[in-house]
Amino acid sequence: MKTVQSLSKSKFALTLLALALLPGHLVAQTSKNSEPGAFVLEETIVTARRRDEGLLEVPVTISAMGAADIEARSIKTLDDLAFATPSMYATSHVGGGSGRNSRAGRSVVFRGLSVAQGQVFIDGAPLTSSASPLLGDIERIEVLRGPQSVYFGRATFSGAINYVSKDPSTEGFEGRISAEASQYDSSDLMLSVEGPLWDDMLSGRLSLRQFNEGGHYTSFANTGSTMGDRGTNAVSAQVLFRPSGSLTVKAYLTYSEDDDGPGAHAAIKYPEMNCNLGGVGKGFWYCGEVPKANQLPRHTISGNHHMGLQERESINENRPGFVQLNDPTMRDSFGFSREAYQGTLRADYSFDNGYELSYIGAAYDEKNMSILDLTFRGVDQNGSPLPNPFFGVIPGAPETVIWALGSAGAEENYFHELRVTSPQDKDLRWAAGISYLDFERSGGAVAGWTMFGDLNVSTVTNSSAETPALFGGIYYNLTNDVTLTVEGRYQRDTIIQQPLSDANGRPVTVPELKETWETFSPRLSVDWSFGENSMVYVLWSRAYTPGGFNTGLLNVDAEQLKQFEGAKIAYDEEQLDNYELGLKSRFFGGRAQTIITLYKMDWSDGKVTNTLPFTTPEGTLNLTSAVQNLGQVDLQGIEFEGQYAFSPNLTLSAMFAYNDTEINDYICTDCRRINGSTDASGNTLKHAPKVNYSLSADYHRELASGKALFGRIDYGYRDSYYVTDGNVAEIGDTHIINGKIGLDLNDNLTIEVFAKNLLNDRTLSSASMGSDAFFGIAVDSEMRIALPKQRVFGVKANYQF
Repeated sequence: MKTVQSLSKSKFALTLLALALLPGHLVAQTSKNSEPGAFVLEETIVTARRRDEGLLEVPVTISAMGAADIEARSIKTLDDLAFATPSMYATSHVGGGSGRNSRAGRSVVFRGLSVAQGQVFIDGAPLTSSASPLLGDIERIEVLRGPQSVYFGRATFSGAINYVSKDPSTEGFEGRISAEASQYDSSDLMLSVEGPLWDDMLSGRLSLRQFNEGGHYTSFANTGSTMGDRGTNAVSAQVLFRPSGSLTVKAYLTYSEDDDGPGAHAAIKYPEMNCNLGGVGKGFWYCGEVPKANQLPRHTISGNHHMGLQERESINENRPGFVQLNDPTMRDSFGFSREAYQGTLRADYSFDNGYELSYIGAAYDEKNMSILDLTFRGVDQNGSPLPNPFFGVIPGAPETVIWALGSAGAEENYFHELRVTSPQDKDLRWAAGISYLDFERSGGAVAGWTMFGDLNVSTVTNSSAETPALFGGIYYNLTNDVTLTVEGRYQRDTIIQQPLSDANGRPVTVPELKETWETFSPRLSVDWSFGENSMVYVLWSRAYTPGGFNTGLLNVDAEQLKQFEGAKIAYDEEQLDNYELGLKSRFFGGRAQTIITLYKMDWSDGKVTNTLPFTTPEGTLNLTSAVQNLGQVDLQGIEFEGQYAFSPNLTLSAMFAYNDTEINDYICTDCRRINGSTDASGNTLKHAPKVNYSLSADYHRELASGKALFGRIDYGYRDSYYVTDGNVAEIGDTHIINGKIGLDLNDNLTIEVFAKNLLNDRTLSSASMGSDAFFGIAVDSEMRIALPKQRVFGVKANYQF
C-alpha cells in the first residue's frame, strides 16, 4: 500500500514539474547579454573533483547553490538545505539512546541510506562535528550524492556537503549589515567588512554574527520555560594573498559559541499508544501515522528542566565519582553549550607549463556539554509529578521520577592534503595527491541524577583515528566528445580506542583497542558531450567505512553478553556499490537547464546500531549501544532538477526525487520490542522518505522610481517515512511554504517581509525509538519525537556600504 501511495505521489509531483515548465532546485540567476531583451542562466562552478569545473561538465551527481541562492531561500540549517535538494534528509534529532532534538548531533541522509551519514566539509576540509559554518561568509554550497571517497575521503560513504567560503574583495573597502527580526523573540544580526590590506595582493574580511532563535514551545510542566531556544555568537576572519598571477593563498578562521536551551522534543509513551503487537515487555506501540504536534495531548510536551541541588551535585560536581574526562561545569542548566574553532588554509600554485600544485590544511577544536531530561515528560496529564516506584526501595532514589543526565565532550582534528594536477588542455590528463587526517575525541560520562539515584549510562572512551591516503584520477578523451575517467583512493584507517570505564561508570583497566583497515575505493565513468553544455554519463563507484569497537561490551561477564543479541567487541568495515546514469543539459539559448540521474546502490556488511537494555551486576536496568555487520539493503531511484528563465524578471525552478529502499538482511532489536520479531526483511529503511520535491518562483522587476520590487515563493514536500525498520509507525507528509516580498530601495539598501512555514504544517520533524524512563526503563517502549518549527513572520534589512 505504501509503495502504491508513493508512486501516486510521484506521478502527481511529475505533473507539477511539467506545469512548472522544467524541473530544478537552484535559484536561477539570469544575466543579460549584449542583445536587448536577451537573458541566460549563469554558469555554476563546482569543485567536486578538487578543481574549478562547470556544473554541467562533471560526471558526478551534484547540486550547487550560490550565495544569492542561499540568501534568497533563507538557508540557515541543513534541514533548510534538505527541502531544496533532491534525495536529502537532515535533522538534528539524534536517535539511539537519547532521542534528543539538539545541535549536539546531526543526521544527514542521502538516497534513503539512513544508516550511513554524509560528511560536511569547509573548503574541502572535513568538519567532523555537528557545528555549522557562518553562512554569511559562504560563496557556495555543493551537495554531492553517492560515494565521494576519491576526493573527499573517509565518511563520505553516501554523500558529502562542501561549504565554499567567499574570497575577500580586492577592489576597495566595503561592508554589509544584515538585521532580521521575527516571532518568538528571534533575531539574526550579521556584520562584515572587507577590502584590500596591501595593494591588490592582500585582502581580508572580518565577519560577526549574533543569532538567537526563541523556543516555539512552552513546557506543560512550567509555562514559563520554553523549549527549542538556540543561540550562536560567531566571528570569522579571512585573508586572501595573491602575490602573483601564479600563487593564491586563502586562510579562513572562525570561532563560535552555541548556547541552547532544552530541546523542542517530547515522547509518546504507552498511555498514548494505540496498538499492542505482542512485543517484548508490554508490547505497546503506535500503529499508523503519528499525530502532528498540534494533535498531541498537551501534557506530552513538557520536561523536568529544573536544576536543583541534587542535579547540580550529581552532574556538575560528579558526586558519585564516576570516571570523567572533560569539564562537567561548562554548563549548569538544561540544554547544550559548545565552543569551537575551525581554521583552513588553501594554497594553489600554477606553473608555466600548465601543472598545478595545491595544498589544503585544516584544524578543528571543540568542547561541549549537554544536560538533558530523558524522561521527556515533566508531569502527568494532571500536572502532577509522577511518584517514583523505587523511592524507599533503592537507597538514595528520589521521591519522583527524574532522569537528568549531563555529558561533556571534546574533539579535535587536523587535516592535510597535497595534490598535483596536469595541464587540462591535453587529451590525457591526470591528478594525484596524498592526504592525512588525525582525529581525536574524548567522550565524557553520560551521568546524573535519576529515578535510581546517581547513575552512569555510558562507556567513557578516548578515541582517535589516523587516516593517510593516496588518491588520483586519469582522464582520457577517447574522441573529441567521449571521455573515460578512472579514479581511485587507497587509504589506511587506524582506529584506536582506550576505554576508561564501563557503561556503569566503573573504572576499567583493559588493553588499548587498535585495528587498521585498508581499502581501495574506485570510481569509473564514461561521459559523452553530445552538444554544447550537454552530456550523458555512466558511472560506477565503490566506498567503504572502517570498522570499530563496541566499548560498551567491555568488562561484561559471559552471562551479561547473552543479553546483547550476538554483538561482539569489534566489528568490520561496510561496503557500498553505486551505479549511475546521468544526463545534464542546457538549452533554449541558455535559458533552461536540467539534470537527471538514475541510480542503483547495494549496501552490504552494513553497520547496524541497536540500543540494547541490560541488567547490571547490581541488579539495575541500563542501556548500551552495539554495532553489528548485519545490513544488506538495495537502493534505487531517480533525481531530477533544473531551471527555466521564463523572462528577464521571472525564474521558475523545481526538483524531484524518488528513493526506494528494500531491506534484504537486518537484525532489528527495536522491532523485537514492538512486535516480537527481529526480522525486517522486505521492509523500508527507517527515516527514508521515498519522495521529495520542491517548486519555486523568483521575481524581480525594476520600478520607474529607480527602485526594484522582488518576491519569492518556495514550496517543499517530503514524503512520509517510518520511525523504525519494523515499518509500523509512520511520520506523515510534510508541506512547507516559505515566501518573501521586498523592495530594493537603492544600490545599498533592501527591506523585506517574510514568512516561513506559511501553512503552519505541524508534522513532526523526526522520531526514534527510546526506552521509557518515566514509566520504568526497558519495560515499555516510547517514541521520542522532534517537534517542528511553527509558522514565523518576520522582517529583514540588508545594507551595503
